[in-house]
Amino acid sequence: MQITLTSYEVGAGVRVGGLRHYQSVLRGIPDKSESGNAGGWSYDIEGALGEIAAAKALNLYWSGSVNSFGECDLGGIQIRTRSKAYYDLLVRPRDDENCIWVLVTGSAGTYDVVGWFNGSEAKQEQWLKTPNDREPAFFIPQSALKPIETLSHADIEQARNQQRSNRKVAGR
Repeated sequence: MQITLTSYEVGAGVRVGGLRHYQSVLRGIPDKSESGNAGGWSYDIEGALGEIAAAKALNLYWSGSVNSFGECDLGGIQIRTRSKAYYDLLVRPRDDENCIWVLVTGSAGTYDVVGWFNGSEAKQEQWLKTPNDREPAFFIPQSALKPIETLSHADIEQARNQQRSNRKVAGR
């Protein structure tokens, strides 16, 4: 499902992504990109824009939160934005298995909301890779993703409730 953001939506994503990056720098959180802080800046902005695109496609509210580490981006849904149309859905070993993971591809305001996968099913050995000598991660091929049109509000609510339940158990 292709989504084109309005100039106002792009402006909101740029502001939130920039704030997220700035807060990470202040907290001393290392940049995950190989190109240093400048590269991380653009990743954080594109990540926020991908969240807006997914929210728009799924008719969900996007809060634009900053410093909400460990929470799903859209209340039960975690968005992973990738720049190339052929990229896989990336899930890291430490990522929350209670979230639904959605792959968004694209950049600069034009995105494809590609598909989704349950976090509890994402961490399969067959998808574990270590590209460019970086930390291992799971790369779920697009062919394995469920079509975005099949993601129901019941699925989202179930993931949201599971995450809430786990936070209560952990005392957060």
